[in-house]
Amino acid sequence: MLGGTDVSRLIDQVWEQLDCRVELPDQWIEFFDKTGPVATRFGCRRRYIRWCLRRKAVLNRGDSQMGIYCKDVSREGLGLVCPVQLFPRDRIQVWLPSGSNPELIVTRCIRIAERCYDCGTHFVAASSPLPS
Repeated sequence: MLGGTDVSRLIDQVWEQLDCRVELPDQWIEFFDKTGPVATRFGCRRRYIRWCLRRKAVLNRGDSQMGIYCKDVSREGLGLVCPVQLFPRDRIQVWLPSGSNPELIVTRCIRIAERCYDCGTHFVAASSPLPS
């Protein structure tokens, strides 16, 4: 089985070969500098702390793959930056640097720039149906 660093190298290689990759805007220059817990705003109703996870990953949606950046992670979901618009309730899978490949449901998607969408997702439990 591949170790974490082997998977990260493999993801980097696959990411560079993909035609569809996210492009971060210039003002996000400090994107990869952030680490640790994500600060919350007053009145935030999140149940779990989010942690910075600033790494390349590969998003699978149907028959297509695209290069994305993970943004943050919590017990409930994953924040990511994607090159195309995703829609709420879309089901996707993300190949993470840890080697895991969770199934996710998109909860929001906001256009930041051309080829850059900030998306929020929730993990899909193996036995849970799509929320109504």
